[in-house]
Amino acid sequence: PYSSDAQRISGCQKAQHYGLQSSVGRGAPEIDIFEVQAGNIKANTGMFLESSVGQPFMSASYQVAPGRPNNRPGGGWWPGPGQWYEGLTGGVNSSLNIFFYGDYNHFRGDPEVKDYWSDAVS
Repeated sequence: PYSSDAQRISGCQKAQHYGLQSSVGRGAPEIDIFEVQAGNIKANTGMFLESSVGQPFMSASYQVAPGRPNNRPGGGWWPGPGQWYEGLTGGVNSSLNIFFYGDYNHFRGDPEVKDYWSDAVS
């Protein structure tokens, strides 16, 4: 939402990077319309044991920061009760990408207090 004194929603309060000072809004989340992962691992096998989708696959993703720092699901696992964003629903013939929930961001030389999570729904 617009604020006359600052862009509060997408401003990263902890880190100064990419030429922006801390608490300066980044302007927009990242949206990947087509994101493709090549490979030949079948669904419900190997690293895709818990997934109804195998390789290759195509996804679309929405990524925002700062993200949720606690109670995050592990990569390759479905979220448990109270984890992640409850109530998300997908369209027909779609599935949550359980291999990418976002990243822990640390910039070399910065103290840990400036580290943050970014979240992704893919």
